[in-house]
Amino acid sequence: MVAGTVEAAEKYQIIVHWTNSVSVLKPDVVAAIFMKRAVRWPDGREVVPVDQSVQSPVREAFTREMLGDTLLGVQSYWQQQIAAGKKPPLTRGSDAEVQDYIEKNPTAIGYVSGDAKLKSTIKPLKVKK
Repeated sequence: MVAGTVEAAEKYQIIVHWTNSVSVLKPDVVAAIFMKRAVRWPDGREVVPVDQSVQSPVREAFTREMLGDTLLGVQSYWQQQIAAGKKPPLTRGSDAEVQDYIEKNPTAIGYVSGDAKLKSTIKPLKVKK
């Protein structure tokens, strides 16, 4: 089940660079970006998804709710994709590292804990069905 609810927002925030013109995404678009089936923003720039570590509780919640899968299921998907020559999203180890990456890469998208304090150069996206 994909959640775009207040409950999901309490577990994690989907974030982009403050200059990104996108403010709202549908859950299926978020999933397509992180599974690398969608590779461009509406303005044509490449979208760069950034995951958290597989040990991260925020990644588990994000994977379950936004991607509609388990961590193991997504890892299996990426093993197949890697065998086909595709690269999985970048991985960063913490909320701070995800924000640091997005701050330096305006076309990136990531997620952080729901209670993470966002830098002034980062904005949260709304996810609506």
